Amino acid sequence: LSYYGYNNDQEFLDDLTTNYSQQKVLNKYIKENVITEEEINKYYEEDIYGEMTVRHILITPSVTDDMSEDEKTKAKDEALKEAKDLIKQLNKSEKLEDDFTALAKEKSDDTGSASEGGLIENFTNESGLVEEFFDASLKLEVGKFTTEPVETQFGYHIIYKVKQNEKPSLDNVKDKIISNITQELLSDSNASYIYWAGLREKYGMKIYDDVIGDNYKATMNNLKKQN
Repeated sequence: LSYYGYNNDQEFLDDLTTNYSQQKVLNKYIKENVITEEEINKYYEEDIYGEMTVRHILITPSVTDDMSEDEKTKAKDEALKEAKDLIKQLNKSEKLEDDFTALAKEKSDDTGSASEGGLIENFTNESGLVEEFFDASLKLEVGKFTTEPVETQFGYHIIYKVKQNEKPSLDNVKDKIISNITQELLSDSNASYIYWAGLREKYGMKIYDDVIGDNYKATMNNLKKQN
């Protein structure tokens, strides 16, 4: 703590408390004065989804860092062929989910889900799955599987869609949407400084020293241009 200029634990705790309070004030300002209902509705329509449950089989190419590019390409081609062969096998299935589950247990390289028959439950776009996997799952009808392997950074996936929940109502996710939009806004370069300037203006902060006032205005104008 002393390395960062704190004399004792209490100074550090006081600093954390102040920073937390400042962040709460800034978030409240953005919620009430910056974010519009139109932005909330747009986020709801484009970025909120009902939870999905799928099963998947992952075939990972046997690639190592010391391989040549030709060797890596060959390994990927072999993995892709294996995935396509599994799809052909599944196309003949009369008990699709049962057979898919059995194949996932036997063939999938995803150690986190293979023992459960490739089951991945109740995920959305905010669950941290790779984009290609989520998009392919979203497009599938319940009870169907991908008839072409889905390539991601992990290899080739075959995905079977078990369930698709209804999108939650706007009222139930509105607070989360506002929080997400707020974080997106604050992630922009210099954004927090600009919103603090708006908050100061809202509450009528006055700078009586002309030199400080001019410097403050010039700084804020430059930040707005950069943002």
